[in-house]
Amino acid sequence: MSDGPHRTLPMNRLWKKILELAGNKACSMEVIHQKLGYALKKEMSRFVLKTVYGILDETNRGLPFPEDQNSELVQRFDFLREKCRGAVSVEILLDNAIMAAANARGTERMFEEAVKNSQEEILDAHVRSMEEHCFRKPDGKDPFFIRDRLYEIRETADISSLASETVSEVRSETMWKRPPDKTGLDEGPKLLGEPVS
Repeated sequence: MSDGPHRTLPMNRLWKKILELAGNKACSMEVIHQKLGYALKKEMSRFVLKTVYGILDETNRGLPFPEDQNSELVQRFDFLREKCRGAVSVEILLDNAIMAAANARGTERMFEEAVKNSQEEILDAHVRSMEEHCFRKPDGKDPFFIRDRLYEIRETADISSLASETVSEVRSETMWKRPPDKTGLDEGPKLLGEPVS
């Protein structure tokens, strides 16, 4: 039997891992935020991020009047949107880049604002999706606890720092590193009374 149009969509493995960690009472927010940062960075293609930066930079330097900049920007982003049809994160990034270009001056500020707003929007969408998933398929876990943890993750996530980090990594062309998995007791959280190294 199908639950019709409200059926839970399949979830990316990075977001499944975050949902699993949210349901684990012993997992610290620090570990979850590391995984969250990596998942949000992976949502956006490096190529698209570099292309958006390049378009913002060229448009910002090349045209003297803001009206000309916005129309040129929209045309170039529409072309990119057509090339990346169906990629929701690209749509979100392009929409936020257009809004950032209208509000901020300077390529770096525009780009960082667009990335930050996009990451916030993507995180909100995934939190809603994970919340729905945990209520539809509780797997023996308390969905109310998981929902509260998801909201805590959302409220405590430092998206501004993550956006700055993402922008600097795109600009310096460093690779995004997957956070290490905690595989044993030696790598787990410190015990009470144990000195922090």
